[in-house]
Amino acid sequence: MSRRRILLANQTQGGGGFSPLDLNPNLWLDATDASTITEVSGAISQWDDKSGNNYNVSQSDVTKRPTNGGSINGLNAIDLGGGLNKKRLVTTTASNNNWQDVYMVLRWDGSSSFNWANIITALNSSGTSFGIGLTGYSNTNYFYTITWLDDLFINTVPTSLTAPAIGVGNPLNSNALLSFSADNAINVNGFGVGGGRNNDDSWYGVIGEVVAFPRKLSATERGQMNTYLTNKWGL
Repeated sequence: MSRRRILLANQTQGGGGFSPLDLNPNLWLDATDASTITEVSGAISQWDDKSGNNYNVSQSDVTKRPTNGGSINGLNAIDLGGGLNKKRLVTTTASNNNWQDVYMVLRWDGSSSFNWANIITALNSSGTSFGIGLTGYSNTNYFYTITWLDDLFINTVPTSLTAPAIGVGNPLNSNALLSFSADNAINVNGFGVGGGRNNDDSWYGVIGEVVAFPRKLSATERGQMNTYLTNKWGL
């Protein structure tokens, strides 16, 4: 899809003419763009990257493929299904392994506590923080403290890893914008969406959009991403 067509699509989805491409992401996954999703027997084998870097995420193991047709405020989302199912989509071709600023639209459909639910991680345990990106801490409603991030936001509000992320106030039990960034460059192997390192437990719920950058965005740029995603997804 050409840059012009993407920009026009964003205008109809609340982006106001802004596109994540304006900030040079190294990954952009958009479940509202049906042309980027490949299905085999009702399951997703590949979700194409719109950043221009061809960091498409895929899954060769049919038992670990999520499904299409989830919903976030009426827009299509990827459905990871129930917890502990080890479903995820990964990129193994990433030559730039710095995933320093990440934005996601998603919803948790599980109980009031996490079961090592992984949202974003490296492919394995090598690199920064043993490859742990953002993981729900087992039997709690907050995130695991050993991660590669320094700043965490839920619905644009700064929060901490030990603050309730589900249950209390239901921030992620409802459709939400989750973002996090690191102060320094991240060095990890590959990238996994919806699941954990070495096929650890996956996210219980849906994911609508993922945008990642190889640097930490400025406050102005963060505001642009927040406005784009909240308007587009009706958050």
